[in-house]
Amino acid sequence: MARVSRADTTPDGIVLELSNETWTRRGVTHVRRCVIGTDEIEVIDEMDAGQHASLDVHLHWLLPEDAPSPEITSDGEGRLDIARAEVDSVMGWRSLRYGEKQPATSVTYVTRVTGHHTIRSRFLATNLPTRL
Repeated sequence: MARVSRADTTPDGIVLELSNETWTRRGVTHVRRCVIGTDEIEVIDEMDAGQHASLDVHLHWLLPEDAPSPEITSDGEGRLDIARAEVDSVMGWRSLRYGEKQPATSVTYVTRVTGHHTIRSRFLATNLPTRL
């Protein structure tokens, strides 16, 4: 379960903050902050493994055709996997209707979280009209 913990307008844009309470009983916290600007969206995931020594975290984005991959940075080491329409896999597909699948780009970032950890995903708008 997640809840909206903040919704503001700032000089940087619109800020939405979600508290993911799925793992709270296990001592893990996760807050996702989305900053929506005029030509980009930044998603900041802040996690704290709490009492756990470490957790493997998989951040997954599914992008429409021709969309640029996000810039993903993290406090620690991580692995970036990109797949598109893998024949014998669910990776790289999207479904808008039951029983139908379309090629998409699957972007997965995998990292190990120990203590407090932040992952940033930055999406640039490439389909905006040029400014005069």
